[in-house]
Amino acid sequence: MWLYFRDDDLGWEPRAFSRLLTTFARHDQKLNAAAIPCDLTKEVIEKSIPYSYQASPYLQVVTHGYRHKNYEKEGKNTEFGPSRSQEEVLNELRDGLKTIQDHFENSFACFVPPWNRIDNKHLASLELAGYQMLSRNVSESDKSGKMVLPEFNISLDLHTNKKEGRKTAKEIFHSLAKAYESGAESTGVMLHHTKMIDEDYETLDLLLKELSKRCIQSVFFSEMLPGGSLQKLEIEANHV
Repeated sequence: MWLYFRDDDLGWEPRAFSRLLTTFARHDQKLNAAAIPCDLTKEVIEKSIPYSYQASPYLQVVTHGYRHKNYEKEGKNTEFGPSRSQEEVLNELRDGLKTIQDHFENSFACFVPPWNRIDNKHLASLELAGYQMLSRNVSESDKSGKMVLPEFNISLDLHTNKKEGRKTAKEIFHSLAKAYESGAESTGVMLHHTKMIDEDYETLDLLLKELSKRCIQSVFFSEMLPGGSLQKLEIEANHV
């Protein structure tokens, strides 16, 4: 099973992101950061990512929408929703990917839609824009048959799950173990550095420490593509 961590909204609250990245680096674990193209400036990047981590083995940057703006007058917030033209969306998808690639040496062409939503009519545009993967938060049954790219979705929210509340590091580890035992191909842990409090960092620190202690390595999105060199992980419930 592949285990990955995804943090959204790189571009907002730089110092909070820097703290998060430092936590991952301290435990030699990998973080996939979804960055908002239009919110990236030289100053924001410098404050978010310490210079020594600019090309670090702990960080991979992917594309998080374009402006992170809601365009729908009705229903749930969606940046690439049904009201927008395919041509306009395609242009933004291309521009967003180019921005990420221009700013970050350690980038990968994975698309993470804001609010985890993208209308089905725009799915084909992802490949046309040059993306190789999609990551959002939908169940297997809700995936569209129109999706042609590999899709890896979040299965566990570290701290913002309104229904279940915050979990302890031990509870999270057992959830990962259950996912492995169920035969899941991958499991993704959701983070939002803009919403994290000290308690969340303490939980994350304990979790990453436990993973590293057991020689369990989180992966980048790029390592989950067919032909990737990384071996899948084995997470057994009796590890804890």
